Amino acid sequence: MTNRKIEYWVIPPEADGEFVAHMEEVLEVYEKPYNPAVPVLCMDEQPVQLLKETRSPLPATAKHGKRVAGCAKVILVCDNLNTHTKGAFYEVFQPERARSLIRRIEFCYTPKHGSWLNIAENELSSLTRQCVADRRFADVATLREQTEAWSTDVTATQRGVDWQMKIDDARTKLKSVYPTIKL
Repeated sequence: MTNRKIEYWVIPPEADGEFVAHMEEVLEVYEKPYNPAVPVLCMDEQPVQLLKETRSPLPATAKHGKRVAGCAKVILVCDNLNTHTKGAFYEVFQPERARSLIRRIEFCYTPKHGSWLNIAENELSSLTRQCVADRRFADVATLREQTEAWSTDVTATQRGVDWQMKIDDARTKLKSVYPTIKL
C-alpha cells in the first residue's frame, strides 16, 4: 500500500501534455482574484470506516436539502472520479433540473496523479493525519464530534489558503513534465 500511495502523489517523471494542461488550468483558477459572483469550490471525498451503520442511508431527493438562492455560477475544482461529472446530475435529477444545475458549474479537473493541486485534498489529508488516522468510529455522531472539534481548532488558527505556486513557477520548477517542442 505504501508504494502505491507514494506512486499516486508523484509528479509524472516524463513529459505529459495532459498533466500540464490540467495543472495549468487549476493554477489559473487559483491565480484569479476572489469573485463572490463566481466563487471557487474545491471538492474531494474521504472514506472513513464505521464499525456499524446506525441507520439505513436515505436516497437523495429534491426534498432533502434546502434550495438556497446564491451566485449564478461556481468554479468547481475536483478530481476525475466517475461521480464528478455532468452525467452524474442526470442520474439523480430530472433533465430540466440537471441542466439548470450544470449551467451553474464550471468544472476544473485536477490532472491524474495531481490531486495535490486540489486544496480540498490537502485539507482532507491534514484531517486524516491529525484526526481520523488508524481509528474506527462506532457511529456517525462520534465521527462528527471528532471532526467538528478538529475543524473548529483549525478554523481558529488558520487564516485561509495562501496558494503560492503560479503557472510561471510550474513552468520553471516542473519543467520536466512539459513536452519538448522541436522546431
